[in-house]
Amino acid sequence: MLCGTLSGLSGMVVGVAAVVSLLALSFVLLRSPQVFLSFSHRYDTWLSSKVKVLGLVLWPRHRLESWLEQLGAATLIVRAWGVVVGLVGLFLLGGLAISMMRPCS
Repeated sequence: MLCGTLSGLSGMVVGVAAVVSLLALSFVLLRSPQVFLSFSHRYDTWLSSKVKVLGLVLWPRHRLESWLEQLGAATLIVRAWGVVVGLVGLFLLGGLAISMMRPCS
């Protein structure tokens, strides 16, 4: 069990939810980076049509993304972020396992 602000069963639920969500995000980023990029483009386009100022704010990011896609590096960067998110998820999984074996020590 986890100790601190969230303890007992509620802490375990939050911990498991965090680990599962991070590992699921990592899986998506590693397995289908192009799908993630196209979703990001569609979402940015939709949101920019609703909030006009956002298009101006996101313009440098879109330029950088299109340049990286032309170079073929965008999918590698998404996969690298998938590795980072997966490592964080595994680190939290290890912490959760330790807290289950040795609670509050």
